[in-house]
Amino acid sequence: MNTLLREYLKKLTNISGSNRTLQMLRLPKAQFLDIHEFHTVTAEGKSYDIIEGLIKKDKKIFLCPFIDPRDGESNELSSRLRKLQRMDNFVYEERGARDLYIGWPFIEGKFTDGTYLRTPLIYFPVKLWLESNKWYLKPRSEESISLNKAFILAYAYYNDLPPDENLMERVLDDALGDDIAFKTKVYSLLKESSVELNFNSETFSTELETFQEKLKPEIEKSGSPGEIKLEMNAILGLFPQTGSYQVPDYLKWIEKDEYEDVESFFMTKKIENILHEETASGYHSPIKEEELFLPFQVDAFQEDAIKTVKNGNSVVVHGPPGTGKSQLICNLVSDYISRGKNVLVVCQKRVALDVVYKRLSDIGLDEFSALVHDFKEDRRDIYYKINRLISDLREFERLNNGLDTIQLERDFLQTCRRIDQINEELEEYKSALFDLEEFGLSIKDLYLKTDLNKPKIDLRQYYREFDQLRTEEFLQKSKSIRSFGTKFTQDNYPLSSRMSFSKLSIHDRQTILKYLEQMPDAAQKIKDVSNSLLKRDLSFHEAEYIYNSGEQIENLLSLIKSKQVYRAFVRMVNYSNDGKSDLKWLSGKERIINDCFKKYGPEISLKASELGRFQEALEEAMTKRRNVFKWIRWRLFSKDKFFIKRVITANGLKYDREGFNILVEKIDNRLNLEHNLSDIKNKKWLSDLPESYEKVNFQTWFFNQKKALTAKIEFSNLRNFKEYFNLENISNKELKATLEQLLEEFAVIPEYKSDWTKFFTEKLINRLMSEPERIKHVEKAVLDDFDDLCEFDKLWESFAEHEKEVFNKVVEFQNSENDDQLNFEAIFLNSVYLSWIEHIEVKYPVLRLVSTTKFKQMIKELQYLVKKKQELVIEITLLNVREKTYEDLEFNRLNNRVTYRDLEHQVTKKRKIWPIRKLIENFEEEIFKLLPCWLASPETVSAVFPFNRKVFDLVIFDEASQCFVEKGLPAIYRGSQVVVAGDEKQLRPHDLYKVRWDDDELDHPDLNIDSLLDLSKRYLPSVQLKGHYRSKTPDLISFSNEEFYNNNLRLLPNLKDVNQNEGAIDYIKVDGIWSDHKNEIEAQKVIDLLISIPDDYPGKTAGVVTFNARQQDLINDLIESEIMKGKRLPSDYFVKNIENVQGDETDILIFSTAYAPDTKGKMKMQFGLLNQDGGENRLNVAVTRAKEKIIIVTSILPEQLKVKTSKFPGPKLLKKYLEYAKSVSDGQFTPSRIEYDVSKSGVYLTDKLKQLSSKNAHEFVLKEEMPFADLTVISKSGDYEALILTDDQQFYEGVSGKDWFAYLPIALKEKEWKYNHFYSRNYWLDSEKVNDKLRLIIH
Repeated sequence: MNTLLREYLKKLTNISGSNRTLQMLRLPKAQFLDIHEFHTVTAEGKSYDIIEGLIKKDKKIFLCPFIDPRDGESNELSSRLRKLQRMDNFVYEERGARDLYIGWPFIEGKFTDGTYLRTPLIYFPVKLWLESNKWYLKPRSEESISLNKAFILAYAYYNDLPPDENLMERVLDDALGDDIAFKTKVYSLLKESSVELNFNSETFSTELETFQEKLKPEIEKSGSPGEIKLEMNAILGLFPQTGSYQVPDYLKWIEKDEYEDVESFFMTKKIENILHEETASGYHSPIKEEELFLPFQVDAFQEDAIKTVKNGNSVVVHGPPGTGKSQLICNLVSDYISRGKNVLVVCQKRVALDVVYKRLSDIGLDEFSALVHDFKEDRRDIYYKINRLISDLREFERLNNGLDTIQLERDFLQTCRRIDQINEELEEYKSALFDLEEFGLSIKDLYLKTDLNKPKIDLRQYYREFDQLRTEEFLQKSKSIRSFGTKFTQDNYPLSSRMSFSKLSIHDRQTILKYLEQMPDAAQKIKDVSNSLLKRDLSFHEAEYIYNSGEQIENLLSLIKSKQVYRAFVRMVNYSNDGKSDLKWLSGKERIINDCFKKYGPEISLKASELGRFQEALEEAMTKRRNVFKWIRWRLFSKDKFFIKRVITANGLKYDREGFNILVEKIDNRLNLEHNLSDIKNKKWLSDLPESYEKVNFQTWFFNQKKALTAKIEFSNLRNFKEYFNLENISNKELKATLEQLLEEFAVIPEYKSDWTKFFTEKLINRLMSEPERIKHVEKAVLDDFDDLCEFDKLWESFAEHEKEVFNKVVEFQNSENDDQLNFEAIFLNSVYLSWIEHIEVKYPVLRLVSTTKFKQMIKELQYLVKKKQELVIEITLLNVREKTYEDLEFNRLNNRVTYRDLEHQVTKKRKIWPIRKLIENFEEEIFKLLPCWLASPETVSAVFPFNRKVFDLVIFDEASQCFVEKGLPAIYRGSQVVVAGDEKQLRPHDLYKVRWDDDELDHPDLNIDSLLDLSKRYLPSVQLKGHYRSKTPDLISFSNEEFYNNNLRLLPNLKDVNQNEGAIDYIKVDGIWSDHKNEIEAQKVIDLLISIPDDYPGKTAGVVTFNARQQDLINDLIESEIMKGKRLPSDYFVKNIENVQGDETDILIFSTAYAPDTKGKMKMQFGLLNQDGGENRLNVAVTRAKEKIIIVTSILPEQLKVKTSKFPGPKLLKKYLEYAKSVSDGQFTPSRIEYDVSKSGVYLTDKLKQLSSKNAHEFVLKEEMPFADLTVISKSGDYEALILTDDQQFYEGVSGKDWFAYLPIALKEKEWKYNHFYSRNYWLDSEKVNDKLRLIIH
């Protein structure tokens, strides 16, 4: 970094031999005047008297008469003094600095390397004064006499010495008074320094010498290297010295050695997010509305830039002409000082600082701002302001503590928070409207590509499978499939039920034909076998089924081997309906009957008919046993005792209590058994129950019955077997033989099937085998369509299952509608788009808001709130700034204020007044609380503020494209954050009086960059301003917008202005003549126009811009002549050339191109500065200065300019501009606009509206003309009537919802435009309703 800083220091002072003030071979008349030329007009004929008067501190020194009719030489000197004064004043107006000095004496010689040197040693700051028809020279007391710093640095550089800081900082004011004493003081000072000069007797001479012009060959022969002597030359001229104030900054910076490179330096200009946590979105993290203190009208682009800065970033602001850079700067200043921060606004252009200060004064912030053009002259005003602020502290506190203040703050917060709420909802709507994540097209595109009233099918089950890419792929495949027509998909097509042919070859074609030949024989064989064995014709499918059921058949036969099972099986086939449930029921009965034989088993000696009587007798006996007497009686007299005894004996039981209990249990089992056997007997499909109640008999019976029932189930599962076989008339042996023979005969079927199913579906095979006459049709289809079928199937196989289903649904819908006009693609797209619309609207309900009354009310509310905040924020800003002045005041025991006490003393004392720099060094904190905003040039910044990091919270650099890097960096160093504003399409840095240092040995990309703007762009993020506010009508800015800014500028003119029939540019052709780089005829025409402006355009400002300095001087001379004649000129006007008009603006601008044929009629294609690298930027600056009108005075027509061979684009663009201007003058202007590629589908609402308007023959025409709206409504007579704002291009490009729904509508109302919003969703919902709204727009 230090290497670069040293190079910047050299560039700042230019210590090379190419520096015109270090190597003065001649004196350009416009810039310098030899003092010795006044020897003939001084009182004693001695030109040195002028130098001696300066040394003696004379208040004014006579030079020559202003006009002397008898002395032509004196008049020539007066004329040159007038031009020099004009140039000095111009520099002051441009930069706020005075560059007029007398340089004396001169140093001449060579440095040690042979570099020639001829430059002043001392600079006396002076100014020219015209008084009583006499020219005087006055010392500028506010600036000190100093040594030539460029020489001191050059001497150190060429002698490899450190710069002599004592000489650099030394002023010579204290040596003034006596001529000899002054020279002695200078002599001693140099002798004590490292600078070695050859002093001789002529050093103390009181005679000046004439400055002799020298040629390079002369200087190469004169003198020896290292020999430098003094010459008694004195030159009055423009010697820029402001850079010298920045030299100490660079010396301190190099000494600090803080940064590795320029990038690391700029990295320190980013601070932590001021208001929020750092977010993933980068430097655009959210800023709440209540945190924006913007008292000046702001557009979305400016607001976006401000938010970027408030997030802690340093940025580059690209601000084309008239885009509100000053407005942005004022808002940034207001916002920062509202929050207790201090701001420095820096610019080389005086007028730019004046504009910012004037705007701040409009809302009262000038009271808290310090504008420093000349830090010595402006000191008094600044000190007065500080003192007044200190005096007003109590008043500030009183103003801030009123009841109205509380209400003001409450209103401000409520307004801001509601703006945030609405804006958040609008941003959500915009984001959802243009979101591509769901489908691949935005829902806005889908609205415009669908029609609720056109044919559609329900694809809600499938739409998620069809995003944009897959939709396109599906349509392409569908188109290919449909190119075959419907032949292959019709049911009656012979091969409609084929297997896929996609991978078949010509060999497979022959194989298919061979298999088709086999089919008739195979079908006949099946017929013969089935007739023989089953007495009926079986189909191929039925025969195949029988063979494939072989395992089931074998199982069946194994089950019915025994006669008992087969007999039961036959009965069951005839009677049982549901084998499985019957089997389950039978198994249940088996389990119950088996339970009856558990433990004691059933009583089996009794007949079933005896069970009832025996059970009653047993119960009676059991009851009697409970009572002894009853039991004895029962045993003696009961008739049943023998019956019971017999049964007990038959069952081998004892005649006791235990025997009785066992018998009870056995009787229960017998009863249960009888009951279940009764159930079994009731089933017709069961028979042959065992007669003996032995357990084994029952087990055998159940086994056989279950086996038969299982066989019945198997038999029932064999399709059609009940019809094939009459079981009552066939034995099991016969059944077995028939089935086994069928299986044997049909064993050939799998062989056929394995071959045929390679090409045909089972459905087709079965059809062909059952209807052999169809085989011929299939053969023909194979012969005719084989290749097409292969390709068709290949395409179909590329479809996913859901695609096949959707394809078929669409085709079915087409067929069902019987409408030949129905388009497959249209039906599908409309259907899938509608499904996606439904999905997206469910996900983002805010999309539906635009079709509601609530949305309209919300927009109106937002516009009202934005206006309300604009009113409130001015008072809030002043309140906050006032509060900082009295915050944390300290008082002593006597309640006297201590804060500001010493500062107040320093700014009010009358003697030994401190310079501003010393005051700031001692009272920095207190001064910045009172004056948080400072405005100054880069050189003034170095002169006034300490060279410390973070002196200012924010440094704003305006017109940075015109500032050399080396001049801007010291100011940037002093800030925590920096905003670098400028326009690379405008003037580049240029110093008319100085050639910059260029070291060929050091090659670094940063050193190849001239402007501060370009350097900052390398390391800082950028934002772009696009709103244009200077030009009253589009034709004033359209050329520049198109040629330089890619139509990105957005101008909003007044409706009345654009409806005027005349253009804002007049092209006036005169018959001028080019002579000595001037055109007097043009100049006179310019004067005539300038004189007419007060009458033709009352109250308007005016400006004249020429294309070279000679023409500028000529016009200035003519103006002075007219003023002397008493002619009236505009109260506010300027005359400049294209090199120095940047930053100015005026109502009426007059151009004088001056280019013309010479006296011989020949025209030289010499374009001066225009035909240099960057010359086109000068043209851009010039043509963008006018606010209301441009008048071009020229001696040529565009076609006279032959510019094809021009090396640089400047001359070509000049010709193009003249062509453009002439077309505007002739009434042929049409606004241009940028086109955005917003819609991925290329469908726009603007197109739909134009079609709607054309279709319904509205009484107006819709055109995409004005760049600030989507559509312009133009009446049949050609007048602009209204504007249409849609959700198309402009909305998409809008910085925020607040921009589109508040800032722009508010501006449109101010400019008297009628307008209306139209939305894609509403068009989608009801185009007729939109048509009604459109029809009424001009009413």
